[in-house]
Amino acid sequence: MRSSTVALLQWNLRSRVLVFVLASTSIACLLLEMYGIGDMRAMFFAAFLPATALLIVLAVLDRRNGSGVLARAVIVGALAGILGAILMAVGIEAALLLSPYLTFFGIHQTARFVVVTLLAHIVFGVGLGAGVLWLRPH
Repeated sequence: MRSSTVALLQWNLRSRVLVFVLASTSIACLLLEMYGIGDMRAMFFAAFLPATALLIVLAVLDRRNGSGVLARAVIVGALAGILGAILMAVGIEAALLLSPYLTFFGIHQTARFVVVTLLAHIVFGVGLGAGVLWLRPH
């Protein structure tokens, strides 16, 4: 392995900035869409997927030939991102259940209602994801 590749795999300021920039393409896609600067779908394919692929390559190379610190950082970051997304979704759902919309529509909040609501959102999310995959251009 070339010395420039090995140097890149060291967990120093340069590699940390690179990992941060590559990992931040996820939120960048969302922010560009929200502010009307770019199309999230185009940014996903143009920036996020290549950045993710490069992060995976760097992590695999570091795991095989480096100290493994960069690989661990990428894995921990990915797991933290997944956990953060789940917690955010649960938090939004909890905020809706605690908001005045239940009383506005005359819905009684019971444990059964909360369970059915959460399960319905899970089924809806899985169904929506499957539908998007099925409808995507081939």
